[in-house]
Amino acid sequence: MQMIFSESKGILEEYSEITSLLTDEIVKVHKEIHTSIDQIDPLSEYDNFIEVHKSPEAKEANVEFDATLLEETENLQANEILWNNLTADSLQAMLKSTSEELLLTQQSLRSKEDLMLDLENKLEESTKTYEKKSE
Repeated sequence: MQMIFSESKGILEEYSEITSLLTDEIVKVHKEIHTSIDQIDPLSEYDNFIEVHKSPEAKEANVEFDATLLEETENLQANEILWNNLTADSLQAMLKSTSEELLLTQQSLRSKEDLMLDLENKLEESTKTYEKKSE
C-alpha cells in the first residue's frame, strides 16, 4: 500500500513540475513586463512622436463681414422679421409643420377626452352596481 502511495506521490510531483506555471521562463517574462510598465511615463510617452509627426500650425482664416448686407435692414426694429425670398420659404415651412402638429395634438386630445368619458361612465356604472349589492 505504501508503495502505491509513494508511486502516486512521485507521479504527482513529476506532473506538478512539468505543468507548473511558475517556471523560470515565465517568472522572467513577468519581471520584464513589470519593468516595462514601470518605465512608462504617461506625461511624456508621446512627446517624441508628437514632435516628429505634428502638422504645421493652421493660420486663422481672415473673414470680413460684408456691410452691404445691412443696407436693406437699416429700419428694422428689434423683434421684427424682414420678409423676403430668404425668409418666406422657411417661415411657410414652419407654419405648415406647426399646423400639422396642432392638428395631431387636437386629434390626440379628442381621443383622450373620449377615453376619459368612457372611463367615467364605466366608473359610474360600477359605483351603481356596488351600491345595489351593498344594499
